[in-house]
Amino acid sequence: MSTSELPLNGNSAPNENDALPDEPQEHGKGFKRRIFRLLEEMFGPSPNAQVRGLIKLRKGEGVVVEQIKDEELGAAYQRGRESVFAEQEFSERVAKARSKYADFDAALRAVKPLVPRAVLTAAADLPHGLEALYALSRLPKLCEELSELPDEKAVERFGHFEHDFALMTGAQR
Repeated sequence: MSTSELPLNGNSAPNENDALPDEPQEHGKGFKRRIFRLLEEMFGPSPNAQVRGLIKLRKGEGVVVEQIKDEELGAAYQRGRESVFAEQEFSERVAKARSKYADFDAALRAVKPLVPRAVLTAAADLPHGLEALYALSRLPKLCEELSELPDEKAVERFGHFEHDFALMTGAQR
């Protein structure tokens, strides 16, 4: 009887050729990160508690999962919906900007290294922030001014620019 024909017990290691066909064979960091996050959610942040929990599972002892209250579940569901709607709205705004400006992606790539990250984040949240970023790609002096300001002031200055840009172009807020 070969080792691949032996049944697996608690002490034997599986043969690498015996992998189940439907098991994911990912070895990337994202896959490991999801596993660690799941272990942390189930057993807590302590590696010792995680190992003890996995041993209990292996022995067939049930793991007590904390009962989630309906309010918590509803709040989590609502947060997820809001996130999905925000992503969808942002995607629609990007598509609109791309259709309006043929070189929108190139302009955005040109602006990204010139302005603080906080300005880019704020632009994503402002109603005409993407169009204002496009306009900013044509204004190197303003980019330089924003990069020299502290983040809060740069975001405030960009907000004023975005508002003025919307008024100048006749865009509705």
